[in-house]
Amino acid sequence: MDLVIYRGFPSAHAFTAFTIELSRFHLPGGSYLELTISMQDTDDIWALAMATVANRIKDQCSFHCGDTIDFGCHISSGSSMSAFVVSHPAHVSEEQRTIAIGDRSVELMELVPIYQEERAWLRGDGTLQGFLGKSPRESLMNPRRSPLL
Repeated sequence: MDLVIYRGFPSAHAFTAFTIELSRFHLPGGSYLELTISMQDTDDIWALAMATVANRIKDQCSFHCGDTIDFGCHISSGSSMSAFVVSHPAHVSEEQRTIAIGDRSVELMELVPIYQEERAWLRGDGTLQGFLGKSPRESLMNPRRSPLL
């Protein structure tokens, strides 16, 4: 899975990355998507992990808001986060979330890195809105943040 990485967005010491081939595949549920991730870090491993997830589970996952994905190990050596939750992108306007590419409508979805205890909460009684409401969205980009639960 190919990636594009923009440094200095959405803040000076952050990056935002996008997949650029996922929308070639017709995902379960009939949608065409590309994924994004934004982190306050210089380590591209977060973007590479997103691409790995996209490539590994593109035939099994529809990447709907609230879906959680177990990465299977720590995403980065500097963080014990090992999962993702799918959300609408925080740093892209609602109007820019859907892109027309030829005859397709491609939606942009964000992978937010999370801890296993956060994933367990989301898979249990938690909601995506409840999780996102626990902290400012910018803090979720911090690879060294404490678990919210």
